[in-house]
Amino acid sequence: MPALTQNQLNLLGATSGAYSVVTHREATGDRSITLDQFEKAVLSQKYRPENFKRRGGSIEDGLPERWPFYVLDPSNVMNFGTQELPIVYPKAEGNELRLYMQTSNGFGCNPNDYFIIFNRQADPYSIVGFIPSGSWDNFWLARSRIADQRFSIQNQDPDDVVYQQEVLLTQAGGLIQQTRMLQPRDPRIAKQVLENSNYQCDFDSNHMSFISPVTSRQYMEAHHLIPMSHQHFTQYSLDDVGNVVSLCPTCHKKIHLGLAEDKRNMLGVLYNKKAHVLQAYGINFETLCSFYNA
Repeated sequence: MPALTQNQLNLLGATSGAYSVVTHREATGDRSITLDQFEKAVLSQKYRPENFKRRGGSIEDGLPERWPFYVLDPSNVMNFGTQELPIVYPKAEGNELRLYMQTSNGFGCNPNDYFIIFNRQADPYSIVGFIPSGSWDNFWLARSRIADQRFSIQNQDPDDVVYQQEVLLTQAGGLIQQTRMLQPRDPRIAKQVLENSNYQCDFDSNHMSFISPVTSRQYMEAHHLIPMSHQHFTQYSLDDVGNVVSLCPTCHKKIHLGLAEDKRNMLGVLYNKKAHVLQAYGINFETLCSFYNA
C-alpha cells in the first residue's frame, strides 16, 4: 500500500508515514502486520532495522523482541499511549518483518481495517495504530477540523490582543503607543468604526455584550474583515474603515475559531455589508472565505 500523501502528513503533523489494509490472514491468523517497503522505510527513520530480533531457527542473537511505540487510539483522535510491541524477522533469512498485535492492550484489529504508521520530528518512536475500515474517512475529517482550529486567531492575527488593548487606550483618550506589530494598524480607525456602529455587532445588532468602563457603552471589538496578514493581496491598505467591522467578543472568536459552516455564514452577512469595499480590493466572497479556511 502507498505512503501517506503530503496532505495527510500535514494533517498528522508528520514527516513521513504509510498505511495498508489488513488482510484476513494478518487479522485472524498470524495476528501480525507484515510491513511493506513503505512502512519499513518509515520505521527505519526511528529504529535501526538490524537491531530487530530474528527468529525462525537462526542463531540466538540476543536482541530484544519488543520495542517501544506510540499506539494510536482512533476513538480519541490522535491520543497516544506508549507500548512495547513485538517486532521481529520471523524467518532465519530474508527481510520479512512483522509487527505483532497485542489485543490484550488494545493493539488489534479486524480484517480490512487500516494499519497506519507515521513519524513526527520531535518524537523518539514511530506512531502505529489501527483505524476501522468504516472510520477511515471520518478519521481524516476529524484531523481536518483540528487543523482548521489551529488556523486560529493566533495564526491569522497574532497581534490582535495588543491591537484591542491599543483600541481601548485610544477610547480612553490615552496616547497612542508605538507598539511593534507584524502588521501595524491605527487604533483610531478602529475607534471610528466602533463609534459608527453605535457599539453594536455588525453581524447581528441584537447581540448583547457587557458595558465597557472605558466607553460606558457595550464592549465591542474591531476586526479586519480581510485579515491584515493578507495585505499582499492588494495595493491598498487593509487598515481602513471600509475593511474594519465591529463584532461582539463571541462573534469575534467565532469568526476565527468556529466551525467552517458557521464562519462562512458570518462572512456572508459581513461580505454583503462590505461588498463594494471588498470588490474594490479585488476580493470576492470565495477568496474571503479561503482566508478563514471556510
